[in-house]
Amino acid sequence: MKKNKRYCVGITATPDSSVAKMCQEVILVDIQEQGSYEEKIDTFAVYSAFHFILDCMFSFLYQLDYESNEKETKEKAYFIKESKEQ
Repeated sequence: MKKNKRYCVGITATPDSSVAKMCQEVILVDIQEQGSYEEKIDTFAVYSAFHFILDCMFSFLYQLDYESNEKETKEKAYFIKESKEQ
């Protein structure tokens, strides 16, 4: 992506990871794993944290051109509905 001059945003728990080094922006998600019970909770928490971050990023990008995105979303929903009815 960098070779194609694309802006890269990485999501990682390790600030010095290879992903972080390749990106212009890095969103850090703190992970503290200890013991088997906590690891199970941490896995869920990490999934929830990443999901939240991606939802926020999507909503920010969607609202940048809200009217166009809303129109496109409605058109796609219409085509999906039409294809299911056939």
